[in-house]
Amino acid sequence: MNKIGIFETGHEDLIHSIAYDEYGTRIVTCSSDQKLKIWDWVDSHWELNDSFRAHDGSILKASWAHPEFGQVFCTCSFDRTIRVFEEVQQETKKSSKRWIEKQRFSDSKATVLEVSFAPHHFGLKIASVDSYGMVRIYECLDPVNLGPWEMQEVDLGRESTEGHYSIDWCKALHLPQMFVVSKDNAARVYSLDKSNKWVQGELLSGHLDTVRSVAWAPQVGKSYQMIATGSKDGHVRIYKLSMKPGESRVNKPFQVEQVGDLTHAGQVWHVSWNITGTVLSSSGDDGQVKLWKSSYLDEWRMLSVISSERQER
Repeated sequence: MNKIGIFETGHEDLIHSIAYDEYGTRIVTCSSDQKLKIWDWVDSHWELNDSFRAHDGSILKASWAHPEFGQVFCTCSFDRTIRVFEEVQQETKKSSKRWIEKQRFSDSKATVLEVSFAPHHFGLKIASVDSYGMVRIYECLDPVNLGPWEMQEVDLGRESTEGHYSIDWCKALHLPQMFVVSKDNAARVYSLDKSNKWVQGELLSGHLDTVRSVAWAPQVGKSYQMIATGSKDGHVRIYKLSMKPGESRVNKPFQVEQVGDLTHAGQVWHVSWNITGTVLSSSGDDGQVKLWKSSYLDEWRMLSVISSERQER
């Protein structure tokens, strides 16, 4: 039996996103009320750490940096900015002073839709994508002081018909730096080459409508990569990216195979992997969070359903 816990956030408008930290004991909630709220898991409940107005428009996404860089997260907003915040532990909780803005990026000319901190072995990096189809990669040259930062831009070309994009990093240790980004009905892989330029790679196709979310699975005990996509067409697709024995990603493309086609009774808005890349969660307009797992026959099946209206297995 699934147990659903509910707590009041106190936000005054729509909550667009929540983001867990590395250990799952702290979350940040993002809202159209232009406020961020940070919560700590204490004695089996979520306790407010601090709340403050952080942007001049609706806050859409947040992402936590790896703990080796401290208690740091970034956010993006309709106000076209990305902001980086750090905890000041000397300040009192719930004082609106516990988290300070350490950096503000104002390079975008459009709404910044998504931000994602890179895996820590790539350094302190942020990937972002805006509604004009511009990806920006920010790299911190001095993580101790959270600055200065360098920026690279990747133009995805013609603007998406709906202006919706999603981005996520490859987590593998032994591969070049890569990310996957959605555009229209598909997603594409980009890699950092030897000249430090981002190069367009494999296309992940098959959806019949806008891809709302992409998620690159952690590589734990696997010789291949997995990417999940969730779409407005109500489908979740899972792609397997593999290399032939003896080949290197440096000079050869991935072999792409679609290994899963899963469904919701409505648009799919978000997909996410667990820490080992073995269980995929998806959520959609049907008001359900579905958990999916591959069987020993490599068939993806629904493991569980979590609904706000009922609990079922």
